[in-house]
Amino acid sequence: LNVLGFSKENMVGKYVFAPPENLLPVDAKPILEKAFRGESGNFEAIKGDYIYNINVVPLPDGQNKIDEVLVVLHNVTENKRLEEGLYKTIEEEKKLNDLKSRFVTMASHEFRTPLSTILSSVFLMENYSGELYEEKKRVHLNRIKRTVNVLTETLNDFLRLGKLEEGLINIILNEINLEEEIQDIVTEMRPLLKPGQEITVCHYNERRNILLDRYLLRSIVTNLLSNAVKYSYDNGLIILETTLTDSRMLIK
Repeated sequence: LNVLGFSKENMVGKYVFAPPENLLPVDAKPILEKAFRGESGNFEAIKGDYIYNINVVPLPDGQNKIDEVLVVLHNVTENKRLEEGLYKTIEEEKKLNDLKSRFVTMASHEFRTPLSTILSSVFLMENYSGELYEEKKRVHLNRIKRTVNVLTETLNDFLRLGKLEEGLINIILNEINLEEEIQDIVTEMRPLLKPGQEITVCHYNERRNILLDRYLLRSIVTNLLSNAVKYSYDNGLIILETTLTDSRMLIK
């Protein structure tokens, strides 16, 4: 009684399931009724900051008549808190495993496209000769360098998975020319096009320079374009549109 903040005088005659007392949860009522019919039971009740496991035992008299029951309260607050913490940890671990799986899938997807770009550039360089080779070499070498940088950034993000686990994703903002950045990405994607496929780029922008994370932009656009190439037929037209205002950017 002292722990629960009650006194005997205040409790006698009270209906324990009715407000304002609400001394016991309503779902305990059938358990108590069964106890008066000779069946033991238990239930949980929360009072203030404490959680109790309550056991109910019938007390038959000499004629096996049950006029009273014994109710024993066991404070299980600490155990329940530990149990809740364990469930929370398990749930967080499950979310983390899902996050890792999605990240690995994303990384695999993003590695595939740059590697294909590098391979196609090397293949083209091998098939050039004479003046044509010297003319095209610089273009493809620059493309390979840019693509290697993209791969390095992807790998660095993969190695920084620990920060993702903590919910921390570093955004590195730089002022970039959106149209030039998009054009570089499209140029790198062209060797991956199926026969007859074309990419058309349209910009509906009030301005060109924006403050943005270059790597995240490249990841997003590369992902969108590689999917468009994959799921479009031969001779298909892929249209990439950007709309840039003062407050938002839309990539379509």
